[in-house]
Amino acid sequence: MIKGLRLLTLISLLCAGVFPAAADVVTSNELTAKLVSENSQVASGETVTIALHQKMAPGWHTYWVNPGDSGQPPMLSWQLPEGVSVEQSSWPAPHRLPVGPLVNYGYSDEIALLYEVTIPETWPAGEVLPLRADAEILVCEEICIPVTGTLALDIPTGGETRKDNAVAPMFANARAEQPLPTPWPAMAYAVDGRVGVILSGPAADFATVSDAYVYPEKWGVVNHAAPQTFGLGADGLVITAPPGEGSAGEMFSGVVTLKQDGAPDRSFKIDNVPVVTTAPPVMNEGGAQPNVWLLIALALAGGVLLNLMPCVFPVLAVKALSLTKHADAQTWTRLAHGGAYTSGVVASFLILAAALLALRAGGDAIGWGFQLQEPLVVGALAYVAALVGLNLSGVFEISGRFAGAGSAWTHGPGISASFATGVLAAVVAAPCTAPFMATATGGALLLEWPGALSVFAALGFGLALPYLLLTAMPGLSRLLPKPGAWMVRFKQLLAFPMYATAAWLIWVLSLQAGPDAAFLAMLGLIAIAFACWAWPSEPLSGSAVYQGVRLALVLVPLLGAGALLGWVGVNAEIAPAQQQAATDIAEPYSEARLTRHQAAGRTVFVNMTAAWCITCKVNERVALSGPGFEKLLDERNIAYLQGDWTNRDPEITRFLERFGRAGVPLYVIFPADGGAPRVLPQILKPGALRDALTTNASGSA
Repeated sequence: MIKGLRLLTLISLLCAGVFPAAADVVTSNELTAKLVSENSQVASGETVTIALHQKMAPGWHTYWVNPGDSGQPPMLSWQLPEGVSVEQSSWPAPHRLPVGPLVNYGYSDEIALLYEVTIPETWPAGEVLPLRADAEILVCEEICIPVTGTLALDIPTGGETRKDNAVAPMFANARAEQPLPTPWPAMAYAVDGRVGVILSGPAADFATVSDAYVYPEKWGVVNHAAPQTFGLGADGLVITAPPGEGSAGEMFSGVVTLKQDGAPDRSFKIDNVPVVTTAPPVMNEGGAQPNVWLLIALALAGGVLLNLMPCVFPVLAVKALSLTKHADAQTWTRLAHGGAYTSGVVASFLILAAALLALRAGGDAIGWGFQLQEPLVVGALAYVAALVGLNLSGVFEISGRFAGAGSAWTHGPGISASFATGVLAAVVAAPCTAPFMATATGGALLLEWPGALSVFAALGFGLALPYLLLTAMPGLSRLLPKPGAWMVRFKQLLAFPMYATAAWLIWVLSLQAGPDAAFLAMLGLIAIAFACWAWPSEPLSGSAVYQGVRLALVLVPLLGAGALLGWVGVNAEIAPAQQQAATDIAEPYSEARLTRHQAAGRTVFVNMTAAWCITCKVNERVALSGPGFEKLLDERNIAYLQGDWTNRDPEITRFLERFGRAGVPLYVIFPADGGAPRVLPQILKPGALRDALTTNASGSA
């Protein structure tokens, strides 16, 4: 690119009939450039500073060492006396200069590039030091004008070096514009289609950062026109950019500029640091530390709302109905069962959260719901849902202890049944997402282990809270309907949401691991149904052979179902990520597609979803489909990208982390004007979605 610009410059000069000539100042209507000495006199053997001072006409600019998408940095070809050397100091921190769909790096108004001149000790005192440089400076607005000439600077010499007070303010400003050495250890990274810089420091140092940007000295390392993002990671401030056309290489040099609330911008030089191929994720958009108490409150509210989800409600309802039979039980007994149920829920959430945090610490790009990205887990959950449904239908009973019902309420074993029911409630809640959960779980992953586990414990406590209140406050349980024959029919009715859950999970399994895996899992469900039908409804009696046959009718199908599921988990081929993402109106999400649409000036709507996410599927049915939605996308020229997180996908995980989320759904609008992305609520309403897209779309009022 630079060679091409040089050729353009030469052609322009030949056509214009302009040839270089030595002068103190090279000037045009757009630019005035000259060499300036900081000293009125210099001594032999000294190293002194001079400047290439450039003053641009309003609206015009020159370029940094990396000019960005177009342009060329100022180039000086020195003609020096023997023994004299010149080296350029660090470039001043550049600015972003948008030009149409491009972004350049450079300077406007006025800038001084500093050079260090070393004078040999043998230079005769009193003899003028002549410095000459052939200059090529490209100055641009909407068009570019090459300005060339030979600059001349004669510096008096003598017995001592003296400052020139007349130019002292200019040199002071020039030094103030130099990037500072970074006070934090820095490293660069290039991994999985992203590049960036990590400043390793305490979170307090970056708490007020409102914008961060990295300027690589090497051309093509980043996509200059694409937005960069920043946030707090495990090791400090992480700045991330889409890659450019070139390679990051093994070492990185550049400038990082930080904008902080209530303070001037600060720029820091990063010089020759290694480029690593792994990096901690961006964990919180905007760089602010999450408030742990706010996250706990959001998790508590989200956990309470989880009880209304179709997977969880039948379990809670049956557990609550058991209270109607024991409204007069002793307070400590009721509290014991409520505490056991709560302990089961909270313990399950803590185990799941600990596994998530441990895997992330080991480098896995996963988030909340990670277990549902494993076909073996999805199949097992389908089995559990079917078992719960069969139990609710009355196909089998386990001594009346299942779900804490029956006579086990007033006996010791009933406590363990309540704990088990809590575990079951947590397990069946796994595919569900309630309002407030996304912010809470995403923020929890920014915290150290104690804070993170506290948030997930609050989520579990919120799920258990309604039943705990019923056990702790007898007056509430007395508001429940009186026991009667209706309870049997109602309990059987609650089986059907569980059957629907099992069917839906088999569908998810078919997307993850293919139709063969789904067929084997359905055979396993049939085997489970047969085992439940064969389950003895009364204590076994008769000969040993008879009892053995009855037990075999139960155990053999269950073992067969387990073997089929094990085969699915071990041998099934995982379907390619995002194979379900493309629809008639949506493109599969990728960082490259997002960047391309933004560079074209389009509004982009990103939908992060998964087949196992119930909330996602409801939103897609209610708000993200239909002629009205398609017409809106077409009329407003909105690019619609859909990311499928059904199976693990590090690129989607990075996108979620960028916005402080640990799981799906996530809906983000990237405005056409390049403004800040807008995150939409987890529960979408068609009218609110239309208003949000219309407000941020290109061509909107």
